[in-house]
Amino acid sequence: MKLLSIAKVCLLSCLLLIGVSYDLGATELPPLLLEAGDQDLRDDLRWLNDQGVIQLSTASWPLSYGAVYHALSSADLTKGDVADRQLVKRLLSAMENRLGPLKAVASTSIQSEQLALGGFSVHDRGSSVQSIALSSSTTSFAGTLMFNHLSDSATLKQSSGNLAGSYLATSLFGQTVYIGQLNHWWGPGSDGSLQWSSAATPIAGVGLKRGAEGAPENKYLSFIGPWSYELFLGQLQHDETAPGVRIFGLRVQAQPIHGLEIGLSRMFEWGGSGADASFSSFKDSLLGNGNNESTGGAVSNEVSGFDAQYTGMLFGSPLSVYAQLIGEDEAGKLPSQYIGLVGARYQHRVDGMRVIWTVEAADTESHRLFGFGSGGKTSIAYRHDTFYRDGFYHDGMPIAHYLGGDGKSQSAAVVIVPTEEAHGLRYMLRYEHASINESSQTINMMYPLADTIQQVEGTVSGGTRLMSYNVKWSLGLTGRHSQQDGNTAGVSGSVAVNF
Repeated sequence: MKLLSIAKVCLLSCLLLIGVSYDLGATELPPLLLEAGDQDLRDDLRWLNDQGVIQLSTASWPLSYGAVYHALSSADLTKGDVADRQLVKRLLSAMENRLGPLKAVASTSIQSEQLALGGFSVHDRGSSVQSIALSSSTTSFAGTLMFNHLSDSATLKQSSGNLAGSYLATSLFGQTVYIGQLNHWWGPGSDGSLQWSSAATPIAGVGLKRGAEGAPENKYLSFIGPWSYELFLGQLQHDETAPGVRIFGLRVQAQPIHGLEIGLSRMFEWGGSGADASFSSFKDSLLGNGNNESTGGAVSNEVSGFDAQYTGMLFGSPLSVYAQLIGEDEAGKLPSQYIGLVGARYQHRVDGMRVIWTVEAADTESHRLFGFGSGGKTSIAYRHDTFYRDGFYHDGMPIAHYLGGDGKSQSAAVVIVPTEEAHGLRYMLRYEHASINESSQTINMMYPLADTIQQVEGTVSGGTRLMSYNVKWSLGLTGRHSQQDGNTAGVSGSVAVNF
């Protein structure tokens, strides 16, 4: 692989984006990153954002620490009540507690059955996982070194040990540059993302993202509104059909009008053993000239599309509706063979409690689109027949939506957060009906056979402070009916101690 050639393309793209966003200037905040998977943090930030207390997108993870801290420190407290002001104060304190020359977290989790379906939280990728993380941050650098040990891994491709959650980042002209292996999430979905989610083992690579959100100061570009972006260049592990395959991702999102957020995202595979990994092949893939026999374009495998979310008020409380469309193929340099996701979120208060209702549906069979498409085509989504036959899967798990290709799901959930509870208790109840891997693709090692699953999941979580230690815990109970396995029940639990 000609790293210098590929780096030139990345550098040119980065310089262009930095030039537009440089008005933010350098920041004294450390370049910390908040990876996908913290459900409580996302719920809290979404609540404040939907209430109008802060202005911050939660559709692209990892989040920049600077963006989160800036949003919280400049919160419009006139738009919230006493509980909202307390929440802002609590989150600011939690953000400040992340700083320091050395922080340590030890955690363990265990589950009796591997029954995870969807959700933003990172589910255990083994029957038990033990982790130790050491973190440090200054105004110039930030990083985490995380060691994970898995017992009884969910797929045969996984290693028993990995460094998922590790990264090193620095600031450059107001941007955050990082190298590491972090969980990502691109899109507004509550339970899944059609582009990139935390369902699979994180991809190791290098990335560049905006250090904070804000509208361009240039009067000709101010119509864009608050915006951000991320570039990512990585390499998949344990790919058997094209060992060493590279992956490139780009996402840009903006809020051009109040309440509306739109995102554009693109990801493609290229290179690997037996394929051209030169600058020319990367350029062909980047410009949409891949897989073109008449021009000799490089072989690549791409998924790209867009998403949108609009938040308005219903009975005095925020209602958000969102959708995501991703094209599995390309026609005329535009996405085609679409798969889709739609959902809604309603948040309100009841007797001193925050209540969050969500409904969501996804269809990962190309062209079907919940029955409104032109018939549906199986064995297309997240696949590449001629070369990248392991498709958009990492360690046998879907990089994007947890269903993988050729599936559909409907889910409904409610989260209750008592605002005056001393130990931060939260309650979640979630129901899901999913048809998975209807074409029985073996590349989906989580669900290699077609199956229909109905599942109910309940979780109680909380935290407390013991001396100088912060302890976070959760306990879950899951019941499932599967056409393949019949009725099953499982218990899961986790504990994390911050030193």
